[in-house]
Amino acid sequence: MTVRRTTAALLAAAGLGLGLAGPAAAATIRVDDGDDTAIKADILRVAVKHDARLKVKVHFDDLLKHSDQRVQGLNVYVDTGGGDPQPELMMEAGLWKGADHVVARTGTGGWGLGQGVDCFSRLRVDWQAETAVAVFGHGCLGKHPKARVAVVAYESTDDGSGSDWLLGRRTFTRWVKRG
Repeated sequence: MTVRRTTAALLAAAGLGLGLAGPAAAATIRVDDGDDTAIKADILRVAVKHDARLKVKVHFDDLLKHSDQRVQGLNVYVDTGGGDPQPELMMEAGLWKGADHVVARTGTGGWGLGQGVDCFSRLRVDWQAETAVAVFGHGCLGKHPKARVAVVAYESTDDGSGSDWLLGRRTFTRWVKRG
């Protein structure tokens, strides 16, 4: 084998190895919302990371650890690119200490709570950092190569209630491809 052929063979093998490598990192987007509502659970920004799981990290203005003054909650809606523009999945969660969450298919019209889904999910709230991280396993999502989310925080007190949608009522982030 000549030097030229050997070099070409080595370069081709190296290129083939690089071509088989997976993505270096998962696709992530960050969306700023700003301080735009009077509720304490006002959404300031959201980061969406789509890798082995879909992770939605929400930064708030002022989360309360105890629900004796007001009740705060969060809904995260997930659209996986099905045939309609509505979300297929949602997580509904309380944001106070001891609250739980549920993952379900969306109900009629795509925005209500429907049939529960038995899959890996988690919600972690950090009251000092004013954040909540919602995690959906691929058992929840299926084998969809992309997802987008709509997020709403809400709270109620004896004086009334309010909500804050990320980007606007029932508005999704841009698509995030699985990394």
